[in-house]
Amino acid sequence: MRTIRTRTFCFLAILLLTPVLAWAGQGAGVAAADFLEVPVGAREIALGGANSSLPGDIAGLFRNPALLAGDGGYRLHLGHQEWFQGLRHESAVFGLTLPSGLGRAALHARYLHVEPIPAYDSDLQAVGEVDVYDLAYGVSWARRFHRRFDVGVNLHGIQQYLAGDEGKGWAGDLGLGFVAAGFYWSAAARNVFGSVEFDGESFEIDRELSVGAARYFPHLGTIFSFEYRQPRFWGSSFRGGAEYSLNDRLVLRAGYTHTFELEEAAGLPSFGAGLKLGTMGLDYSYRSHEHLGDVHSISIRLLGSPGAGSPYRYFRPSI
Repeated sequence: MRTIRTRTFCFLAILLLTPVLAWAGQGAGVAAADFLEVPVGAREIALGGANSSLPGDIAGLFRNPALLAGDGGYRLHLGHQEWFQGLRHESAVFGLTLPSGLGRAALHARYLHVEPIPAYDSDLQAVGEVDVYDLAYGVSWARRFHRRFDVGVNLHGIQQYLAGDEGKGWAGDLGLGFVAAGFYWSAAARNVFGSVEFDGESFEIDRELSVGAARYFPHLGTIFSFEYRQPRFWGSSFRGGAEYSLNDRLVLRAGYTHTFELEEAAGLPSFGAGLKLGTMGLDYSYRSHEHLGDVHSISIRLLGSPGAGSPYRYFRPSI
């Protein structure tokens, strides 16, 4: 029976990801809604982005919607990031369990914004200010089958605004997760369908394939995770991260991202920490970027009942 389930997961993963593999490696192109690639949550940044195989953080559904299936009860995420020159990124997710065994659902939103930018004419005279923002909002659904197989989907509405020009569109993600041999295996296809329209012209959204795995080592109190991403228009990357839990209260994290097609700053280390206060969690991360400066991120998470946030439970078929 275990062999049948494993083969079923592999078949579905191939069926899901084959179209994305066909898109990958086609070279540079014009794409909209690049802000969807901004990492969400301090945990993701601290782990170098290797979180598509890490249940236990509802913000992970932005990378793999199947992760939503492993949660229980109510979950809440609120995130804030400070980037260079006043650029800010806000995020919010609320998840709950649906009745009658229909799985789990979540509402989510992301907002990338900056203070109004001064505008000048050809004579370098100030002529006012320019408003800029990017917004994505949507709904997610996921369900666990046979105690070890997760399926999930995201749907996003998208708005981009620049100096009076507004683009609108939508996008969707598909994700899979599977618990086997002590690992949580994942496969996800992001922005697999959808586009954004500006002035009647349609622009594609950069599609991305990711595959990953994570394992918890109880005697070390540490989770190790790895992930490979292949976008259509951007360089592929390998990501790795480690999360160490001390007395199930203090969590220390470190990660590394390597983008293969970047000649400069191909590798980026990141660091972070988390603190569990009963049913609440507070996370912080730091990453230094050669071009974007220092990035600080803070997230607040509602973890549910005490013990529900224990990492070990997510790597057992009985969850």
